[in-house]
Amino acid sequence: ITQPYPHTGHARPRATADFLKVSTVTLWRWETSKPDFPKSIRLSERVTVYDAAEIDPGWIRRSTANPGVKTMKLEKSGLTASGQ
Repeated sequence: ITQPYPHTGHARPRATADFLKVSTVTLWRWETSKPDFPKSIRLSERVTVYDAAEIDPGWIRRSTANPGVKTMKLEKSGLTASGQ
């Protein structure tokens, strides 16, 4: 049984990724490439968390509206990249 995402306190990366419906790899990529995405907090060498109050599911809509994001599509001639 999955726990509901907290409104306050800390949340682990897996719970944050599940809440945003993305992978943990996407979280790490957003953290390094998107200046407005909340940064993780390292509690120890092996424990990283996010401030749950900073995680907003609306961020996904703002992120996917970015016109500079390249998308991949499959055409008869093979895999091609589109976008800027």
